[in-house]
Amino acid sequence: MISVIVPIYNAVEDVKLCVASLEAYFDWAQGEVLLIDDGSGEETKKYLHTLAQRCPQFKVLFNQENLGFVKTCNRGMKLASGEIVVLLNSDTMIPANFTKSITSFFANHPTVGIASPISSCSISSVAARQGIQADDLVALNQWLHRQHVPTYPLMPAAEGFCFCVRAEVLAEIGELDEIYGKGYHEERDFSYRAVQSGWQVALIDDMCVYHKRHASFGEAQRKVQIEKNNPTFMERWGGFEYGWMAERNWSNPIDNICQDLLTPVYKQKIKKWLVAIYRCMSPSCRQRQDMMKLARQSYLRQQQIIGLLQAAQYRQERIMTAQLGQG
Repeated sequence: MISVIVPIYNAVEDVKLCVASLEAYFDWAQGEVLLIDDGSGEETKKYLHTLAQRCPQFKVLFNQENLGFVKTCNRGMKLASGEIVVLLNSDTMIPANFTKSITSFFANHPTVGIASPISSCSISSVAARQGIQADDLVALNQWLHRQHVPTYPLMPAAEGFCFCVRAEVLAEIGELDEIYGKGYHEERDFSYRAVQSGWQVALIDDMCVYHKRHASFGEAQRKVQIEKNNPTFMERWGGFEYGWMAERNWSNPIDNICQDLLTPVYKQKIKKWLVAIYRCMSPSCRQRQDMMKLARQSYLRQQQIIGLLQAAQYRQERIMTAQLGQG
């Protein structure tokens, strides 16, 4: 059984999209969904009250006061009844294969305690590099299932947007550390503690979940939280991640599938653009030719960006190697 916990703080339009995807694609026979409001405004609360009446399969809870992201997650995890607990951000949208992908992965990988799927918008994700949008989600997941052979590579830490953890791990190492307050670094801290206890962390690389990012707080408040939590995190973990990567000669697994993953998505977009152009304009129309040229240039720019990012990743790895050598 899987328990999905969605902490909510305002951004009601994003919450609606997240809920709609859960309502459509979550396998209710395999688990539960807890929506926990953390002191949102009246508009969000009104929506959640209405949802609770319309869709009783959702367990809708309200904090009496704003507790912050981490405490809200911990509240949900204490109430969860599933063997797998998923902390899902409220600005995400899940794909059709969500429940099956997660449950099957953990069933087949008993040494993995924590995992996260590919994100459409996070620091180590494909879309942070290429600008993938919500309407690409179906094409991405179709390609992953038809063409990509998953390897479920190990990682030093899972991503917080869709943080999947065994209840067994929670029982062993405890909950998220509430010293991180409203959030940032809490998932990495938890991942590192699990790794130290002998568990593995992995990427579920046969599923992509859309993540808008920073919907509740915005970029400015995000930076404030990161600066606030950085000293605590660095004091605890310092070079832990670099050491983990160096021991395994590790490289970001997203980089290995980035180009293959993006190619069908953008080819599909180019094809749609070209079909629309041919339908709307005569063969002799100069404007049609100009639009075809722009479409091809857009695709080529995507390929150029991939090359630049791969080069940047290589330079970053060399810098990290040099720093480790000096240490």
